[in-house]
Amino acid sequence: MSHPHAIIILGTGALSTARRIQALYPGAQVYGLNERVTADVGYSEFAPQLRELYQNNRPIIALCAAGIVIRCLAPLLQSKGAEPPVLAVAEDGSAVVPLLGGLAGVRNCRRAGGATRHHHQWRTALRHLRTQPAERLCIGRY
Repeated sequence: MSHPHAIIILGTGALSTARRIQALYPGAQVYGLNERVTADVGYSEFAPQLRELYQNNRPIIALCAAGIVIRCLAPLLQSKGAEPPVLAVAEDGSAVVPLLGGLAGVRNCRRAGGATRHHHQWRTALRHLRTQPAERLCIGRY
């Protein structure tokens, strides 16, 4: 069974990008930090909310720094083959980075990147780093 996407934001600066991405994923919900933004679903603490979504196998699109997402989810990482896709997206949609989820993450990355006209999508797998110069690692600017 496919789970609906969770688009998680920290404030109003990411809301318009989140809504554009939401339009691409039927059933997706925008999760917003209660004291900062009104969204489809409110939450009071970022880390516990993100972990709950991950543990419930929800594909996650986090409009925040990749480092925040990594630190929150690191204690839960067990099996490379059994994880939902997790993307980090810049609040303005200018960068999309697949963090977890293998090929499913890349497919989600392409779709999420389509919600904005100007974005960079980064390949982060070691095979890309070994075979291409750094300036060629950016695979899409729209």
